[in-house]
Amino acid sequence: QASIQRLVDKASGDGMKAIALTDHGAMYGIKEFLNYTQKKNAPANA
Repeated sequence: QASIQRLVDKASGDGMKAIALTDHGAMYGIKEFLNYTQKKNAPANA
């Protein structure tokens, strides 16, 4: 299981313009995802 930060950094480093975050049965990762993308000044849609 990869961390949110590693996923965002890898996608950004590979030039990806979009990624999807999926949590099975809950949305626990969305807060960390939104916080990290804001810190990186990257757009995020929830």
